[in-house]
Amino acid sequence: MLSERAIQTLDGLDGSQLATAQALHYYAVFAVVPFFIAEAVLVLQARRLRVVVWLALACGPVPLLVFWPLLSKFKAYYGAHIWAKAEKAA
Repeated sequence: MLSERAIQTLDGLDGSQLATAQALHYYAVFAVVPFFIAEAVLVLQARRLRVVVWLALACGPVPLLVFWPLLSKFKAYYGAHIWAKAEKAA
């Protein structure tokens, strides 16, 4: 069995992994949702809040928030062709 300190260290690493996943692909935010639900159920059942886990989960969307100004300007930069329709080759 892992010690409490080892578990907290692993929880902290989970936060960095979630943030890295977000930085590499913005759809990774959907992978975080089941973890939020599972932790919420655990809090309701065990009546114990694991702060380190919630902090780790909060790290996931940080890259999305940091890069939001850049992402919101994609349409202005790429113009009308941001979602270009595919055409049949002649």
